[in-house]
Amino acid sequence: MEEISDDIRARVREIEAGAGEALGIRPAAMTITNLGASPIESFCRHHQSPEVAILAIGKNRALCPSFGTSQVAIQDRVALTLSADHRIINGKYAADFLGAIIREIESF
Repeated sequence: MEEISDDIRARVREIEAGAGEALGIRPAAMTITNLGASPIESFCRHHQSPEVAILAIGKNRALCPSFGTSQVAIQDRVALTLSADHRIINGKYAADFLGAIIREIESF
């Protein structure tokens, strides 16, 4: 945990000093893991440092009835699980991010 804190403090100092490359997070800041090709409908995965979050995507399944119109229809559903490091990301931002992904998927 001290290593993460030290790294964050060092990056903040670099950004405050105007270092353009300090804004880039290396290696990846987030992972997306997908078990959609398997029979797994949902799962949890914990992020690994130095990543700050991981998005787990389960198998797509057609099982939720939709009552939005005069007809009943079956809609596809997929489980999305976002695990975020709350030492780095505020839970509200993580929820907003997941909400934006859902809105984008539902717009297709």
